[in-house]
Amino acid sequence: HKLGIAYETKGDFLKSIMYYKKSVALSLQYNIDENLFDSYLNMGLLSIISKQLDSAGYYLNKAKFYVLKSPANDKWIDLYDNLGDLAFERGNYEKSLEYDNKALMYMLPKYKPRSPIENPSLAETLISDKPRMLRSLSSRAYSLLQLFYSTHDVTYLKSAYGAYSLSDFVMDLSRSSLLTDASKTNLVEQAKPIYENAIETCWQLYKLTHCDS
Repeated sequence: HKLGIAYETKGDFLKSIMYYKKSVALSLQYNIDENLFDSYLNMGLLSIISKQLDSAGYYLNKAKFYVLKSPANDKWIDLYDNLGDLAFERGNYEKSLEYDNKALMYMLPKYKPRSPIENPSLAETLISDKPRMLRSLSSRAYSLLQLFYSTHDVTYLKSAYGAYSLSDFVMDLSRSSLLTDASKTNLVEQAKPIYENAIETCWQLYKLTHCDS
C-alpha cells in the first residue's frame, strides 16, 4: 500500500495502481480489511485522472463496499468526493452536485439543503477539517458552473458564486493556520484553479446582472 502511495506521489499512476492491486490481493489473502478501502479509493481517483472512467467506477464501487463495513465519516466524505469527480468527468453534473452535497452533509450535520443548489451557511463552514471542506465546496461550485453553461439558468451561476465565496472564506482560515512552507505551497496549488473559476463565475454573473457588488 505504501509503495502505491509513493508512486502516486511521483506521478507514476500505472505502477501506483499495480502496487495498490498487490496490497488488495494480500489483504484479501490474509483477511485484513485495513487498507482495502484506501487502496480501492486511490485506484478510483487515479483512474479518473487517467480518464479510465469504467475502471474508476469499478474501483469506487469496491471502495463503497468496504466503507459500509467501517462507516467512518471521513471515508464517506472521500468516497462521495471521488464519486462526484467521476460523475463530473462523465458529464453528469447533476449527479456530481448530488455527491458534492452528500460529502458536505457528512461534514456539516446541520446542513440540510431544501434544494440541491442551496449553499451551507458561513457559520457551518467553521470546522477543523478545512482541506476536505475546501475540496467539496470547490467541486460543488464547479458542478454548478457547468450546470449554468449547459442550461443557462442563472440560479446555478448565483449558487456557484456563493460556493466560491465560501471557498475563499475557508482558504483565508486555512492560510492563517499554516506553519510550514510546504503546506503554504500546497494551499497555493489548490487555490489557483479555484480562484480562476471564481473569476470566470463573477464575470459571467456581471455580464448577466450588470451588478458589480
